[in-house]
Amino acid sequence: MIAALSAAYGVEFTIQDFSQQPVEQKTDILQLAVGDYASESLPLDIAFTLIDDQLYAQATGQNQFPLTSYSAIEYRFDSAGITIIFEQPQTANSPYQHFTLHQSGRKYNYHRKN
Repeated sequence: MIAALSAAYGVEFTIQDFSQQPVEQKTDILQLAVGDYASESLPLDIAFTLIDDQLYAQATGQNQFPLTSYSAIEYRFDSAGITIIFEQPQTANSPYQHFTLHQSGRKYNYHRKN
């Protein structure tokens, strides 16, 4: 539905690849995402936490939601059309420093806060 409306109004959009299947991630990989992130283009900070080997995200003033892993760097919350893609750190096993939030045809860059 979002793709159809976006096309009708000339808004950039991507169609989700439903052929890709979720994958289980090891806790040490999920731990790389844990932390607080901010964006210069969106006034919502996003915090990632790990609860019982499940990665959760929570934007400022919103409820926490579970993320499904599609790779070591790609996570989704399909019911809201959210895809989060972390940038691989330069050093193996270093925490992620940046990610891009994809939602409703838009992209927002985030960076780790201290």
